[in-house]
Amino acid sequence: MRGFIFPLSVSNNSLLESSETNSSFESSIKGKIKMLITTGQSSRPYCGDYGLGLEKVFSMLGGNVNSFKQDLVDKVNKFIPEVKLSLTDVTIESDSEGKLGINITYPERDLDLMISFQLF
Repeated sequence: MRGFIFPLSVSNNSLLESSETNSSFESSIKGKIKMLITTGQSSRPYCGDYGLGLEKVFSMLGGNVNSFKQDLVDKVNKFIPEVKLSLTDVTIESDSEGKLGINITYPERDLDLMISFQLF
């Protein structure tokens, strides 16, 4: 599996370029969050143990959803500085067909991100 380096956009006063549109911001953040969720332990220094790992996502279905949400919020806030989430910004739903949906509301940029996984 290939690693993923989080690209940074640096300007004088912000990590986000002022000309960046919501759709490119949304795509960028959605990709970064999906990588945080699916990347587990890795020997690559830029991956490390940053990701939650799919095994944790699997276990979440039968485990503590709030613990998973807190881990996700902590990882996003630490490794994606453009976004600052709270537990109330994250909703997790799963169904009997193995689909997992993570909905992240980010009011500062008026975004509603839906990230879906097919678990089995």
